[in-house]
Amino acid sequence: MALSVPLSRSTLRVGGGSAFYVRPHYAPVDMSPIFPLTTKAWVALSLVAGLLVFFAIFAGEVLIPVAAFCTAAIAAFDSSHISLRRYKTGISYGPVGLFVICALIWPFAIIWYFIVRVRIARGTMPLRDEFKHSHVA
Repeated sequence: MALSVPLSRSTLRVGGGSAFYVRPHYAPVDMSPIFPLTTKAWVALSLVAGLLVFFAIFAGEVLIPVAAFCTAAIAAFDSSHISLRRYKTGISYGPVGLFVICALIWPFAIIWYFIVRVRIARGTMPLRDEFKHSHVA
């Protein structure tokens, strides 16, 4: 491929180069959060984190609370992208509600979430009544 490009189109590190060379454009990065959390959400997340820390100290096991927290956070983040609330399931909550449920009854809720997630990806999970399209004749 490199041999098939004429020398006039190659870009050299020092001087020269093509008229079609595009310099990298550095745009300012917007650092605003994707999900602005309310005070209630921060309180719920803090309580769950506190309960998991308490469990870690009381049981002497650190890996299980860390795994519960991280997998619940992944499920909560993913649920907002797939619009989990639209589907008819027992765990169709918002991201914060799903995080609390998944962290507190881990691993059962995580397994349930990923089963629902696969059904959504396959297109076999039914929509809740308020999200079904009504065809008016």
